[in-house]
Amino acid sequence: MSKQNVVNAMKWEKWNVWAKWLELNSTHPLISKRLLAISDRCEEFGQERYIEFNEKKPESFVDDFIREILLISSPYIISIGTLIIYAILALNNNQFVAEGGGFIIWGIAGIIFTLSLFLNLSYTHKNKDYKETTVEELLGEVKVSPVRSIPCILRGRVIGRGNPGCIFNEDFVIQDNTGIMFLNYTQPLYVLEKIFALFKSEENFDKEVVVKGWYRRSTSPYVEIHSFEVDGKTKKCHTYTTTKVVYGILFVLSVVSLVNGLMM
Repeated sequence: MSKQNVVNAMKWEKWNVWAKWLELNSTHPLISKRLLAISDRCEEFGQERYIEFNEKKPESFVDDFIREILLISSPYIISIGTLIIYAILALNNNQFVAEGGGFIIWGIAGIIFTLSLFLNLSYTHKNKDYKETTVEELLGEVKVSPVRSIPCILRGRVIGRGNPGCIFNEDFVIQDNTGIMFLNYTQPLYVLEKIFALFKSEENFDKEVVVKGWYRRSTSPYVEIHSFEVDGKTKKCHTYTTTKVVYGILFVLSVVSLVNGLMM
């Protein structure tokens, strides 16, 4: 194991604000803290420290954290704001609401709301510029989070389920020549994931695959699968496409509400 690779993998936990936030919601300290704590014990036994983290932080990364928090909060802020405005007008028997203005309010809010959802999706699931990479390179990325992803392509071998031994677990673990990575398999319906886990998942074990998806860092690093190639066949997760369709329907309904309000 390369010590420098370990240090590179620690950068996200040491520098990214998301790591500190996630640690507050976790039962255990960050892995980087545990490694450094073990290294501190080396001195007590007269041994050389295994890991030294002396890297210089290039920036604060606070601006990225705030931007991403605001981005994922924007649909909720819009919804709450609309409810407050509508409630105030309705409680005061506002003539505008009585004459169909409610449709206009909800139509405009709905359009802004769905546009914010599309903006979120374009940020969390950037569907272009997929870069062929390795586990080692992905673990060294700092500007990644549960919100911000990196489009990537990984080549390796499926070595088992994400939750070893659980036949209901649909996720995978992939191994390349630099390390292992958790693969998150999702479908629009929960039942479809369980059917895949029970009847299809094992077909992919111990096989070479090419995975296309989005790399994220949460309490653990993982790649959300968009599609993967195995045995010359391409298998897809349809969650991303379904999400876009649902957002599109919401946008159309919002436009219809706005038009109805203007015609009343």
